[in-house]
Amino acid sequence: MALNFPNNPTLNDVYIDTTSGFSYQWNGTVWISFSAASSSQIKVLDDISGSFTGIAFTFALTSSSTSISPPNAQSLIINLGGVIQDPSDDYIVSGSNIIFSTAPNNGLSFSGVSLGPAIPVTTIPSGTTTGGSFTVAGLLSTTNLYVSGISTFVGLATHTGTIFGSNLSLTGIATATTFVGALTGNATGLSGTPNITVGTIASGNINSSGIATATTFVGALTGNATSATTATTATNAQGLTGTPNITVNNVVAAAGTFTNLTVNGTQTIINTTSLEIADKNIGIGSTSSPTDALADGAGITIYGTTNKTITWERDTGCFEYNQPSKFRGVIETVSTGTTYALSGGRVVLELDVRNATTYTHSLSNGSVGIVSFKNMPADTGVSNGTTITVIFTQNATGTANTTAATGIGTNCFVIGFEDGSAVASGISTRALVGTATTVTLSTTASDRDFVSFFVHYTGGTNTVASSYQVYATKNGGFRQGTVGV
Repeated sequence: MALNFPNNPTLNDVYIDTTSGFSYQWNGTVWISFSAASSSQIKVLDDISGSFTGIAFTFALTSSSTSISPPNAQSLIINLGGVIQDPSDDYIVSGSNIIFSTAPNNGLSFSGVSLGPAIPVTTIPSGTTTGGSFTVAGLLSTTNLYVSGISTFVGLATHTGTIFGSNLSLTGIATATTFVGALTGNATGLSGTPNITVGTIASGNINSSGIATATTFVGALTGNATSATTATTATNAQGLTGTPNITVNNVVAAAGTFTNLTVNGTQTIINTTSLEIADKNIGIGSTSSPTDALADGAGITIYGTTNKTITWERDTGCFEYNQPSKFRGVIETVSTGTTYALSGGRVVLELDVRNATTYTHSLSNGSVGIVSFKNMPADTGVSNGTTITVIFTQNATGTANTTAATGIGTNCFVIGFEDGSAVASGISTRALVGTATTVTLSTTASDRDFVSFFVHYTGGTNTVASSYQVYATKNGGFRQGTVGV
């Protein structure tokens, strides 16, 4: 068999004989064959003698029940009946089949060996173990690369499978479906959806469209952690420890502890049967510049067939309940009415219904000429009312507000309140009293008289007197008894 080597080769040129599959390299003087078969490529053929009939010429070749395709007839050693067959005359190969020139007879024995394909110097067979230092200065192409020592690559390393390595030094570009082990140095130009397992990731910006797994992440993490059941596989991000800065859209956790937690967005849902808060104060509607307008409608909603709410309403300046309220042991704040002088030794008694609904007033500085009800809730279109009680203490002579002309409630002012301010400076009216008379106080010095007013806003125009009705009644003449003294 003649070999047609190329003319005028240069140093390290490689010639591959397509007939035999063997390779030769020019060392500057002669062509040297370097393609001895690797032991990992030599395979014993399965016995096919059971299929010999004396009629069939073609038989499938397998080794350990796995189909093999020899590169040519010369790469096989075939023994029939103890006689080595000549690949030039006795058989040929076609794909994974052997075709005999004479049909083997039944009972004839068979054995065979495949030497495998020729291996160029630039190819390392699968399963090959290379001891010591392994250096590649050109192109290395593998399916899976296993490195246990130190390997240095100066050129391009391309792998269609996985790189497993404890020490791999690369100054060029390494491309692989998966990297397993510790990566150090700079990794640039990563694309696609690679799986990367590393010890520590420390970087200003890392963009990953696949799965990033590390013992430690240093820096801020942003984006979505999806399709993981563990921290290294993908539906949720789990097992995070240390003090990372993490920006995510959704956090789902069975348990967790946060030193300081800021949640942004339009809705936060806490699915728990018990919520315990150590802080003594809970802020609602928190903002750097709070106003009553921003606080309007803030409160608590309890979900039910119909929702139960407690909200603060700017219209009335009050907390409002949409359900009945039941209180035990209610204690009222008792305030002192504010007075302004009138002519004739009389005063205006001002009662601010936002401060209290029970007041005390001493008549020592003169009779009450006008009772003024300040900040009466008057949300347009919403009828409401409130009761204000005043405990009057008669003067030392028993003369204050004791006649019909000077009776309590003869002259009243109502100052309605809506949307955070008074709706009018003062609306003049008079109280409705029993038998259309008036409320006069006790003529005994220092007696106590309880006078109760009910102020009703009808829901009409809150700047006119007809929308307000004031009722007055008295229970008076209280003084300490003499029995038992």
